[in-house]
This record gives sequence, structure tokens and C-alpha cells, in this order.
Amino acid sequence: AYLVSIEEMKSRRTLEQNAYMWALLTAISQQAPAHMGGVYYSPHVWHKYCASRFLGVEPGPWGHGVPRSTANLKVGEFCDYLAQIEAWAIDEFSGWSFEYEAAA
Repeated sequence: AYLVSIEEMKSRRTLEQNAYMWALLTAISQQAPAHMGGVYYSPHVWHKYCASRFLGVEPGPWGHGVPRSTANLKVGEFCDYLAQIEAWAIDEFSGWSFEYEAAA
């Protein structure tokens, strides 16, 4: 038996989405310490945290899971991922705000 699946080929996330993600993670990095007793984490640490939280982990060496990568997410999947991060940040950090203006 064979199963053939045909689906629209969608491209990976865009450069604009990537820039938006890093701006979002930078905003979280800058505002989170006020809600975490002054503890600061870099945008890169938040990137790994969010990937683990919203995408899950895959098995790693010696039983240590590693965050799933965001690199191969399709445009729509990445959009959903960013929306999850924003919704979480709004809920997690009272008064959290984020405004993004794309580079011209």
C-alpha cells in the first residue's frame, strides 16, 4: 500500500519575521527583570526558553533534551509561534508592552 500526500509548498520564515522575533525577545529581556527580582537573561537565553516552552524539546545526549529549532518553521508556523510568545509575555509580565517598527 502507498500513501501519497500533496500539499502546498510553503517557504521558511521570512527575514522580517526573524527580525520581529529578535525584537520581541529583546523587549522581553529588557522588561522581564522588573518581574523577576531584577534577574536579567539575554535575548538568546529567552530564545532557547521560548523554543523549549512552545515548540518542545527533542531527545539529546545523555537524556538531556534540547529545544526544537525554529529554523525550519514555515511562515505560518512561525507566525503562530510568535503569537504564542506575545500572548505568554502579556500574561506573564504585568504591564508588558511591545511595539515593533520594521526597518524601512
